[in-house]
Amino acid sequence: MNTNKIKHSILLIEDDLSVNGHYDSSLKDKIVKLIPHSFVSKFPSGQLALSGFQNVINQQKRQFDFLIADLKLIDMAAEELLEKVYAMGIKIKVILIAEDELRCIQARNSFKAGEKILSKPLHMSDFIALIEGVWETFQYDDEDKGDMVPVRLAYLQDEHAYPFDLFISLNAEKRIKIFHGEDFVDNKRLDKLALKGVRFLYAKKSDVLTIKHKMYLPIRSSTLIPQEIIPFNVYVDDFSPLYKNGYMVNTSDISRLRNMKITQLFIEDRDELRYQKYLDKKFHKFIADNQIELQEKTEVLSNYLNQRVQSIITNPTKENLEPLIIAQKHFQSFVKGEKDSLRAIIGVLKSDNQNIYNHSIAVATLSYAITLEVVKMREDPENHKKVRAMDELDLESEESINILFIGGLLHDIGKAIMYFNAWAEEMKRSGTTGITGATTGTTSNTGTDDDSVIIPEQYLKMHPQLGYETLKQVRGINQHILEIVLQHEEYCDGTGYPKGLSRNFITNYAQLITIANYYDNIMRLSSTLKTINKERAIANMEQNSPKFNKAFLHAFKTLLLRVNL
Repeated sequence: MNTNKIKHSILLIEDDLSVNGHYDSSLKDKIVKLIPHSFVSKFPSGQLALSGFQNVINQQKRQFDFLIADLKLIDMAAEELLEKVYAMGIKIKVILIAEDELRCIQARNSFKAGEKILSKPLHMSDFIALIEGVWETFQYDDEDKGDMVPVRLAYLQDEHAYPFDLFISLNAEKRIKIFHGEDFVDNKRLDKLALKGVRFLYAKKSDVLTIKHKMYLPIRSSTLIPQEIIPFNVYVDDFSPLYKNGYMVNTSDISRLRNMKITQLFIEDRDELRYQKYLDKKFHKFIADNQIELQEKTEVLSNYLNQRVQSIITNPTKENLEPLIIAQKHFQSFVKGEKDSLRAIIGVLKSDNQNIYNHSIAVATLSYAITLEVVKMREDPENHKKVRAMDELDLESEESINILFIGGLLHDIGKAIMYFNAWAEEMKRSGTTGITGATTGTTSNTGTDDDSVIIPEQYLKMHPQLGYETLKQVRGINQHILEIVLQHEEYCDGTGYPKGLSRNFITNYAQLITIANYYDNIMRLSSTLKTINKERAIANMEQNSPKFNKAFLHAFKTLLLRVNL
């Protein structure tokens, strides 16, 4: 090979890299074939790679510009390998390979922003996309001539104002400002951008990064719990440090933030999981704080649940299922401790962007409200006969509440997967570079109010089965939750799908979720068409009453007449 024509010089450490699900020892050959004028040097272990690396630099006077390696090599971990590589003082772009998507996510929170993590099975399109021209969407360094830095779209979903302008990239040279500094971020616009394959917006480096190679996520200052140690660094809006990892926040700190009207702080993006675990453990104290307004608590709880639903839908694993149970307990504690809490939650979800995550939280909330109403009617002699058929359901038990709430959160997981796969295919057909592939079990910010990609109805009717098949792989998931996912579109009169079951073959849990799901779908449609209100929604359900469990429908109508949900 003529070294003058070499376009990319790649150091490959390949002890067991699988491509498209199959062991393949010829990854080097594939890279050379698919990426013309590339020089690939392959080694089977980390130690041999380090020796070869130094040899090529010393004897051939060539610098490698890419390093591809497994997170776990035969003789050392990737952390140790990179520590030694960086110690040589050499700038190199790194692609690390994780065993699965969960390990991939964990790794992204451990390594620098400039290291791209891919999960097995590998797809050559990922390598090509990274190496051939879109690396700038993952890192920038001192050699980067531009003055802009990418900001992940997914990090801008909390409806906050940001202290910098945000731009969208039309091509390599042209960017247009779409949000001004201090503007309130419009989640609907962000959802529409996501549908079109946009994964990043851009901000000026001077605005965003005052500390090199760090990106930040917004958090609410109210979620810092007094007399508790924080396991992450906290920054103010100019990204200067406020509290260090390990600092115990005291009551005077909280008072000072409130007096200064500082409602938003920032953490490093790599600390996102630490922040979520911190909330898991301390959220009950946040809920019990009487100095925090109901609206603030409601919005934080909504965002907290949204993150938890996204995690399980993105990665359906036991590790992501367990936090949902913790989230349910926090939700229940909030509802019991705050008057008008259910109405406040539904209000926040209605005003927020129309996505499947918010719909799922709304269905879980409405299901919980119906459960409370049925329990209340049992205690009333005049109403008990109308819900007597449900006496065999122990709706007051912790297990039943968990089943209904988590079932509500997960009922549309199959639809979320379908939307993402359909959008990904559309992006690939249109040549959009924002999405390089679609994986079952992975979802994006799924907006239900955008019709830029249409899923055929006969395909969409398979989403309960897809959700069921996806979740049954999760170890320890409750069978009743699986039945909710599979049966939430079934109707008592046999007109539902996917199997057209009649009432006697649909679980009571699924029959309850169906009512909440039907109502929220109508109300979300009404926010777009502006033609359906609560009264018309009730009338619609009464007209279609054969579809629903009579006892649950009566309890729901009674609830809606008493509480403005």
